[in-house]
Amino acid sequence: MSDTHPEGTPQETSEAAPAQAAGRAWPHRLTWGVFGVLVIIGSIDLGLGELREPGPGFWPLVSGLMILLASFALRPPKDDEPRPEAFSNNPWRLVSALVSVAAFITAFAAVGLVLPVLALLVLWLRALAGMRWWTTLVTAVVVTAALAVGLVYGLGVPLPSDPLIALLEGTG
Repeated sequence: MSDTHPEGTPQETSEAAPAQAAGRAWPHRLTWGVFGVLVIIGSIDLGLGELREPGPGFWPLVSGLMILLASFALRPPKDDEPRPEAFSNNPWRLVSALVSVAAFITAFAAVGLVLPVLALLVLWLRALAGMRWWTTLVTAVVVTAALAVGLVYGLGVPLPSDPLIALLEGTG
């Protein structure tokens, strides 16, 4: 059903707009929903621990649940709504982000925290966000160090053994 716009061009009615918007949202909802489920499964494999003594998979479980819940809340912007940031329509960016997180989870279980976090941050900041090398490296090193110190020493979170942390502690 269409109305004629004052200039004589056909204009779709407002009834068709929500259906089109919902049709554009489902691939994104499905992708993020599947990703959330995979994070939840991976976190269970790492071990959840207990509420008073969380295991290494506890916070990834919380993150996976948040991703899964957020996937249901995704909605495309309305046609007259400006986008706050310019995102690429390139699906390979999303695929590379998801693959890099899967590689991070695998590497985290194998070699600990520091190297996988550093590699993931460098990839995301340089390749996906397009930051300059100097900014990327400084940000990645500072965030990795703060995360390691905060989790290991501040919160006492039990993590898989990490050769770099062991080297700094003098136990490796």
